Amino acid sequence: MKHKVNDKVTAQATSLKTDLAHPSGLSDDDYFEDLSGTARNILEAAWDIVINEGFAALSFARIAELSGENRGSITYHFGSKEGLILALIDAFVHNANRAVVERTVNLPPGSPERQDALFDTQQRIAISRQYVVGFAELFPATLRNPDMLASMAKLYEGYRENVAQALGAIVSPQERENNALSHLIVAMVDGLSIQYTIDGDNAGLDEAIQLMNRLVQQHLEQLLEKQAESPVPPESLSD
Repeated sequence: MKHKVNDKVTAQATSLKTDLAHPSGLSDDDYFEDLSGTARNILEAAWDIVINEGFAALSFARIAELSGENRGSITYHFGSKEGLILALIDAFVHNANRAVVERTVNLPPGSPERQDALFDTQQRIAISRQYVVGFAELFPATLRNPDMLASMAKLYEGYRENVAQALGAIVSPQERENNALSHLIVAMVDGLSIQYTIDGDNAGLDEAIQLMNRLVQQHLEQLLEKQAESPVPPESLSD
């Protein structure tokens, strides 16, 4: 009997070979620690194939050859090729999520240090070959499959939420401003990663990241000033 994709695999399979830093987990429970060695080997082999050989080369036979695991184990843990791809998509976006959380979670909300850490993380993501190659290889497959596209959309939503929380300087009623900024930041990183992969201009990328950091900081300061000028009325006291 085929097993459905393990939720723990698709949600926390983040030990794929990558140049991004990883924290112990996004929450108190790091489900990746519960994955078997077999599941890890399969995912890492699949990721290596996607990055180094291309999505077209991804097959159970090739994964079994590279991982040393049998095809039955792949089916047991992921159910189907679609299930395996969904796990790879999850890991692809989740890697960036973990990097953002790791660098910012212990810094004071709204502090320059926290914002600098956020943009430093975005720069490291942008220069990651695995990020842009993984995106380029997996994205066309998601466009052809509504379930995969929905999965990636949900993961990106979570990533943008983490970026918005990392900004951390604005509270209601300006939360929508943070959400808009997170859309711009994520779009910037995706675009810069493609440009960097094409021309290798690290100096230009560095300047672009620094400029975006300054512009976001100025915008946040203006919003905070507006908040100070128009404070939220205190709630009425109840008997």
